[in-house]
Amino acid sequence: MTDNMKYFSFIVLCLFLVVSCQDVQRSEKPENLIPEDKMVNVLTEMSLLQGARSYSKQELEKRGIKPDEYLWEKFDIDSARFASSNNYYSENYVVYQRIYEKVKDSLETLKLHFDSIRELEEEERDSIIKAKRARGDTIIEEEQQHRRPLDSIIPDTFTRSLPEVPRRQEIRRDSF
Repeated sequence: MTDNMKYFSFIVLCLFLVVSCQDVQRSEKPENLIPEDKMVNVLTEMSLLQGARSYSKQELEKRGIKPDEYLWEKFDIDSARFASSNNYYSENYVVYQRIYEKVKDSLETLKLHFDSIRELEEEERDSIIKAKRARGDTIIEEEQQHRRPLDSIIPDTFTRSLPEVPRRQEIRRDSF
């Protein structure tokens, strides 16, 4: 290949790349675009539902809860409206990042709220146990006696229930 052919091929390749990259189509703003604040709430709720679904899908089905239908009804939207709004926001990186930062903040706030509730419940339970112990309440002691560890096999009972295996010396004597 001559130098002119290489140069010509390079120019054609560059023109092809420039022309092919110029026509990036962006979706137009949908008429029924979900507002940013509502989109934050939808995505936050969607994250919570996804967590519930991954934690116990059978429990949701047993109670007759359909997460997607619940989400659409709660925010008065449909899946097509959500998809078009999500597509529109995802093309604008700055806006989409701002939305997801708000979602992250909302989830962290909810986590802190529920952690504080759990701590209060544990403190209340602990204070009840301490009060019962101080009164000499025997019910609490009986409850603790009947609790079994997670591994319910007691080591002594396990080794006692194994059949005795003859020792090597006994086997050798019997074999003669």
